[in-house]
Amino acid sequence: MLQRLDRDTLIMLGFNLLPLLGVWLAGWDTDALLILYWLETLVIGFWTVVFVANADNQTIALLSNPGQPARPGTAMALFVLVHAGFFMAIHLFFLHFAFEVGRHSGKPLFDTIVELVLNARLWLPLAGLFVIRGLMTFDALRRQESVDRQLTGFYFRIVVMQLAILGGGMLLVFLGVQAPLLVLIVVRLAFEFAVPSVEDYVEEVTRRAHAR
Repeated sequence: MLQRLDRDTLIMLGFNLLPLLGVWLAGWDTDALLILYWLETLVIGFWTVVFVANADNQTIALLSNPGQPARPGTAMALFVLVHAGFFMAIHLFFLHFAFEVGRHSGKPLFDTIVELVLNARLWLPLAGLFVIRGLMTFDALRRQESVDRQLTGFYFRIVVMQLAILGGGMLLVFLGVQAPLLVLIVVRLAFEFAVPSVEDYVEEVTRRAHAR
């Protein structure tokens, strides 16, 4: 288990170093970096929904009530899609209206995101992430990994990591220099490294609670 976690963590840590190249070599600005991180979470969310829909028959302790065990499947995957999508929409709202991401262009937000993905070449790291997370998801399905672990990692990214992005966004807005971009990247790396430990802790606590 530790070997697998080390492998997955190193892969994601390596991937999250790519924005450094984007900032230094491609000249990514505030909008590009914040939209990239939002889209990254979207990609991870997609594969989490795929995992929940196709996982083996098991009890999802995080979502179960006494006498009413939650099971993976299409219905539960749709619930995660709607529930997580709500938080993702709120985060995008803050990026757009509070930090004015995409508002400088005078175009609709969707058009701005598409333009950033294509012109700033955000599609390159996003395509890489899509493939990497897909392979990790199919490997987790093959090993029959618990849905609780997948959901913990995903929602940890949504709640804690997106708070870090919002905090970094505030630094970027007020300071308007490149240094906060690097700080934001470092914070993201730190949270990525913490994901496996959080997954282990929540999985163990949940298991003990439902074993009583």
